[in-house]
Amino acid sequence: MRYLSLWLDPQLRFHEHAKITASKALHMLGNSTSRMNQLCLRQIYLGAVLPIVTYGSVAFWDGKSSAIKKTLECMQNKALRLITGAFKATPILALEIEASIPPIDITLNYYTERYAMHTQKLNPSNPVMCHILEQHRENILIQVALPLPCFPPPPRNQVSAYLIRQHVVKAKKTMMTRLIHVAKHITPDMEHINPHAEPPWHRSEHDPDTQEQIRLYIPVNNPGMSIKEEWAEDHANLYDEYKNDNDFMFIYTDGSLSYYKGVHRTGYGMAIY
Repeated sequence: MRYLSLWLDPQLRFHEHAKITASKALHMLGNSTSRMNQLCLRQIYLGAVLPIVTYGSVAFWDGKSSAIKKTLECMQNKALRLITGAFKATPILALEIEASIPPIDITLNYYTERYAMHTQKLNPSNPVMCHILEQHRENILIQVALPLPCFPPPPRNQVSAYLIRQHVVKAKKTMMTRLIHVAKHITPDMEHINPHAEPPWHRSEHDPDTQEQIRLYIPVNNPGMSIKEEWAEDHANLYDEYKNDNDFMFIYTDGSLSYYKGVHRTGYGMAIY
């Protein structure tokens, strides 16, 4: 069954997915080798072929699947011979160095680590973060929501504390999902980035400290009335008052919108003193 461009098998081993994508990628590269130099072939492989075989690698690569690794290695080895034009007896290590293409398992591990970094941009209540079990949250510094129930330990009033600890240790060692594999790549020194951070001027009304640090001066434009001279005089007085204050910074911004030959054009500028 195919779902979101991933071929799923009953055991979710993704062996067939690796074979299908590797065959498709080699077919694409094989049709493009006519009258092309090595640089163009390498760019095609890195820009078109490799993204096909590594698409969804977070879902099918667990860092140790020998069948998937062998299938993708065979694909990349054939691609390296097409790119470099070397003989079949040439060692693969030499081809990887010549083409400057790392082994496929290193590439897959890199994508896994990069996805682990992307998880630090997720909201703490995101379902992805909630599916990480509690025993695999040691390195997650952000305060995330409670994990969703998954294989809970036995009731404490029926078994001893020792058996409960054994259950937790066993679950931590034996239970291995793709998400847990990604969670193991989260390190304590990773910085959490809040993608929904508000700019200071949006929360200045409710933040007294921000009101003291940032002051906004936006002139009001009334139809039929010009306050340019009045605004210029007020600005000159403000500048004279704080021009010798090293802790005071003036930031001027402006924007414009024009319409030319059916195309809207926008411009903006900023000056800091």
